[in-house]
Amino acid sequence: MDTLDGLVAKAAGTASKRGAFFDSVADRVADALIFGGMAWYLARATTRGWRCSRFGDLGVSAVIS
Repeated sequence: MDTLDGLVAKAAGTASKRGAFFDSVADRVADALIFGGMAWYLARATTRGWRCSRFGDLGVSAVIS
């Protein structure tokens, strides 16, 4: 749906910077939930490599624009 919401707003003539900002914030919240769930799952993993990778996953999710 994220691919279509901007196109629909432009076609309807309702596109705005405020809407783009809220869309971006909603995307970051969704990323945090997904990567947070991965981190929680991997925190329960028994191997050390998986435990360390969760911090990398969370760091990478913060720089996605």
